Amino acid sequence: MLDLNMLMVLALLAITLMVLRIFEICYGCHMDALWTTILT
Repeated sequence: MLDLNMLMVLALLAITLMVLRIFEICYGCHMDALWTTILT
């Protein structure tokens, strides 16, 4: 049985991973745009 603290830690971990994933995608898009601007 999971206690409340464990559940909160898991929730925070999941949220952190989602935020990092979104940031990674956005950052990747910005980097692509930057390189496209530089190369053309």
